[in-house]
Amino acid sequence: MKLFAKTCILFNLIFADSGIFNFDEMNQKQIIRGLSLWLSNVPRIDPISANRFYLQSGMTSLINNGEVNLLKYPDFCMGLKATKNLAVTIKSYGFSNQQYNPFIMGAGIQIYSGDNEDSLDWVTSIQRTDLIGLKQFKMTSQSIDLQKWISQDFYKACIGMGVNIFDMKSLSNDTTLSKSLNGQINYFSLEFTVPVLETFVGISLRISSNQILNRISVQKEFF
Repeated sequence: MKLFAKTCILFNLIFADSGIFNFDEMNQKQIIRGLSLWLSNVPRIDPISANRFYLQSGMTSLINNGEVNLLKYPDFCMGLKATKNLAVTIKSYGFSNQQYNPFIMGAGIQIYSGDNEDSLDWVTSIQRTDLIGLKQFKMTSQSIDLQKWISQDFYKACIGMGVNIFDMKSLSNDTTLSKSLNGQINYFSLEFTVPVLETFVGISLRISSNQILNRISVQKEFF
């Protein structure tokens, strides 16, 4: 627990002033699509783990139409297994980004299925996340994805695909900007997780037609 807490604090100290939220009429849609894909991040909860409570913290890098933003977007999620086949996930955090103070809040469910109760190797995740606290815009990201879970002695992995739907409302008086933007992003995803001391360290990729999302995360299981 101490190691996980120190890691979360380290992420916040190093990356608290990072992120991209400022746009103009030339790159508005590009930035909104990248933010929506970041907001769709979910904690990968092991379907066959006996633990019930999970904390996950991480940082996300984004390649958006060729523009690289390395470790720009922080991420913090919580998960609770309500039953063997169902978990609830929650996001609620904020950070400071120069003149911006974004706040992220969201919730979702994960449904586990398989051939029998001892081989729950398919995970369906449904999530909604809101980004608020910005002067220029607010937005909602909704996602659903299906993952195949693979568990080995020295690593865990999941591979799958999903759909992300976003809806942005402008709060700016700038007439050159669109007052609203919405759309859909289809993506493929891949994630590997390995045990490190008391935690699980993971690296994931989420690939769409114009964006590549890379997340490095640390997860701690309880109970």
